[in-house]
Amino acid sequence: MNDFYVFQDLSFKDEVPVQYYLSSIEDTWAHWHKEIEIVFLLSGELLITIDDAKHYLKAGDIILINSNQIHSIKGNNDLTYVLQIIPEVISRIHGSEELHHFNLNTIGVSLERKSFDSIKYILAKIGIELTKKKEGYQFFLWSYVYELVGHIFRQCPYEVVENGTKTEGLRKVSSIINYIKDNYAQDLSISTIAEALDMSELTLSNFFKEKTGLSVLFYLQITRINQAKTLLRSDAPIVDIAQECGFNSIPTFYRTFKKITGLSPNEYRSIKVHSDQGNNIETLFYSGINHTDDCDLLYKYLYPILRQ
Repeated sequence: MNDFYVFQDLSFKDEVPVQYYLSSIEDTWAHWHKEIEIVFLLSGELLITIDDAKHYLKAGDIILINSNQIHSIKGNNDLTYVLQIIPEVISRIHGSEELHHFNLNTIGVSLERKSFDSIKYILAKIGIELTKKKEGYQFFLWSYVYELVGHIFRQCPYEVVENGTKTEGLRKVSSIINYIKDNYAQDLSISTIAEALDMSELTLSNFFKEKTGLSVLFYLQITRINQAKTLLRSDAPIVDIAQECGFNSIPTFYRTFKKITGLSPNEYRSIKVHSDQGNNIETLFYSGINHTDDCDLLYKYLYPILRQ
């Protein structure tokens, strides 16, 4: 795995406990997030690196990535189902003082075939509901997610760890990123960020570069542009969007937006590249992700259960 990694701050919409997408994934940077992530490979091949361990998935394989585990993904002609579950789904029942680390990996864990089918069946139902979004789908999702978590608890080995047992490096990276996220609209500099976090400018710069591969100021630019992308879905004047995202100079905003997205703000707005699904996943740290709404492959995972 790379020596650097990025915190992925996910946002969930529509009052549902999961975020989902189907995509072909070329490559991702090493990253981590507090959500539990389930990767279900529908076709092709996938290499997932989790905490330095490499896992080679074939079509039909499933692997679970626990909260705060550093991971990266590299695909090969793949169609990958990714489901991210908020940890509160578990903490509502078990409390928030502990985390459960599950071992769900169809490559290395011996489960009965029926158990695999049950998990794939529920994943297929969740994916189809989130794709179709028919009336009342949120109610079905909550029940399916708890059914999925129940199967994972019942079928998969797990250990309980104290909440917040991330490494010191992860904690420090998180504090820097959270500060930038909360204050990106302000007039920030290395000096103001370092002072707010009680760090020297040199320590802040070197540490963040070492752990993420990015400079602090470039990450600030990424955060501001990511927010601008969301605001460009509205009819607000671009000059107002630039100011709201912390840019005091319109030329600087245009230049930065073009550098990060490859498009001008006007081009981005006009071609409407921001579907709801694409905006739920922070794709700035991914290379070659192509989303799809074609869930036909999921239906075959319903049949083994329905025939029983």
